[in-house]
Amino acid sequence: MENTPADISIKDTSPIVDTDRVTITKGDVRTGFWVEGTVKENPAYSFAAKVYDFGSEHGIDGGQISKMAVYHQGQQVAHYDRGWDEKPVTRQDRRAVEIITSSFRVRDAQPAPEKAINAAKDFRRALCRGRRNDDTGWER
Repeated sequence: MENTPADISIKDTSPIVDTDRVTITKGDVRTGFWVEGTVKENPAYSFAAKVYDFGSEHGIDGGQISKMAVYHQGQQVAHYDRGWDEKPVTRQDRRAVEIITSSFRVRDAQPAPEKAINAAKDFRRALCRGRRNDDTGWER
């Protein structure tokens, strides 16, 4: 059987979190939404974030994080809940937020299952039609 676009599935095995930049201390992005961690560059910064598999319009800059609180030595310095409730003020706070948000890889959006099925049907129809049935003669 020949593979069509809907039949092909590529397993994504690349890391979801850049562990060179942040340390996850609680939670697992592969099995749950909420994670807690620290920034490796400055361990005084910690965070709690709700992370999805794919970016969305509600995520920070269209990314995977839809909710996040960032703390510096236990004091909240930034808060995002589908929009900035408290933006980071100092340069160090902004740097910590940038490290956290860039540490979660944004995956490419995947089509909804019904769109993939329709694309596969259209692909099969085009294969069966052939040049003779599809040619209207207009280009001659």
